[in-house]
Amino acid sequence: QNGRMQQAPPPDPSAQAESLRLKAALQEFYELSFQLNIEKHKQNIISSRLEAMCAKLISQLPPEDRVTFERELKQCKIVTLNNIARLAQQRNPIIITKPPEPIAPSRRPIAHPDAITPPSSLKKARSLSPVNHPHPSPGAPTDAPEPMATSPSLVPGAAAAPAIQQEEAITPPVTVAAASSPSLPPQAGESSTISPDSCVAHTSLALGTPLPSAPNKLAVLPHNDVVCAIHFAASDPSVLLTGSKGCVKIWDISSLTNPPTGSQAPPPPNVATLDCLGGSYVRSCRTSAAHQLMCAAGEHTSLAVWELVPGTHGARLRHAIQTPYDSHYALAMSNLAGPSSQPLCYACTSNGIVGAWDLNTGVCVRTFTGHEGAVSCADLSTDGRTLITGGLDNTVKVWDLVADRLMTTLNFSAQVFSLAACPGTSWVAVGLYNNTIEVLDLSQASLKYQLSLHSGPVLSLNFSHGGRWLLSTGKDRVAVGWRAPFGQPLFQTREGGSLICSDIAPSDLLWATGSGEQYATIYSVSSHPSPTPMLPSSPTLGRPSAVATS
Repeated sequence: QNGRMQQAPPPDPSAQAESLRLKAALQEFYELSFQLNIEKHKQNIISSRLEAMCAKLISQLPPEDRVTFERELKQCKIVTLNNIARLAQQRNPIIITKPPEPIAPSRRPIAHPDAITPPSSLKKARSLSPVNHPHPSPGAPTDAPEPMATSPSLVPGAAAAPAIQQEEAITPPVTVAAASSPSLPPQAGESSTISPDSCVAHTSLALGTPLPSAPNKLAVLPHNDVVCAIHFAASDPSVLLTGSKGCVKIWDISSLTNPPTGSQAPPPPNVATLDCLGGSYVRSCRTSAAHQLMCAAGEHTSLAVWELVPGTHGARLRHAIQTPYDSHYALAMSNLAGPSSQPLCYACTSNGIVGAWDLNTGVCVRTFTGHEGAVSCADLSTDGRTLITGGLDNTVKVWDLVADRLMTTLNFSAQVFSLAACPGTSWVAVGLYNNTIEVLDLSQASLKYQLSLHSGPVLSLNFSHGGRWLLSTGKDRVAVGWRAPFGQPLFQTREGGSLICSDIAPSDLLWATGSGEQYATIYSVSSHPSPTPMLPSSPTLGRPSAVATS
């Protein structure tokens, strides 16, 4: 009325405090669910051992006593909600989930049975019909449904564990005593050890690095065709490589290495275009930080090896390696340094074979056979001793590169389109054709998480180099950030076409995607301080400690 604009009211401090409190409570929920999942697996092991001991005991009883013993044993297995409520009240009598009615002083209050919520049914992964290619055809329209779920189906330990044929443990395990239970002897064919990697090691990774929140789009890089490959150069933080039809483009992203704030930055310059693979689509390109080499592969029989020129953003062709295979869908590059280390590139082929190529000599020094279909994805462990491959035969295979043998085969309910190994741990994320991601511990394959937020096949997966979060993209045109390993959603963003590929910069401050709509997009990691991860109180998997917030 006075002709003056009223200023916006200042933010309510109580609302901000409540928002922080809710975020801390959500973080505590996910951490507790992880600890409860470990406890559940431990109790399952104890239960199976007790079952075996009782079976041996029953076999030694007189026939007239066996029926009685078996009947009593079945009765012991019947547990009602009243039994659980009574036991909980005995252990912690001060917790009352429902206000009690007036009672006599001598009567002991008992928690109401209705306050105990039984676990919900677990969501089963559905199996879809096979496809003939690990990625959608370039330029093909997206047939995934447009709406996406607003709340993820995060089920720790969901569905049945993948079938596993294992010769030896992947990491040397240590014996872990069961908390509050007597020591039980292992049964035949059963290990009495639990790997600490699944419960302690991964939670201590990069505790000082922040987790990403809302992504900030920095630049869009136009192309003339579908972007099927994208990679931040391991040897130069100012270089981004993108692969399209018949070429690899080199982009100077030095202006984005310190992510700006505010409006979208102009596109980085395309400083070089490397023609390769005879005009065929480039499906993967990888660099070796220790040897200044880049390898490109795709829907062609050859591998193109380029020598990167430091400081110039240029490259010189070193080899065009001719192979006996029709196509190469994925590459994994060894970045081990040292006078005796070889620049090895592991190429996944459409013929079900993985070849290890020495990029200096252009010679195939080793082949890995075992997949019954095309090998669609691969990754290496941080120490370079383990190779993990996934294929369209619904399997993931783990190879010991030192002993030169197959260690483990994991079976899944759908074709494997993507995978990623978490740095410094034994966790592996597997992206499937049935729209789900399974994150499992290779040292204890029964411990896994199923992440369901995509509405189309999961085409790419990348762990951050600090190991704290996971990036996934899919045919549903959505990119999702997850907390590793249990999959708390951190952010999601939608683009205009299928997101065929993605990568995270070595600094963990930038990430990028390649789209079927003929462009690549670079994002910065908008982060916020996260609650300190909750560590078990001791290696014996004791009760979880409190969560501290910063």
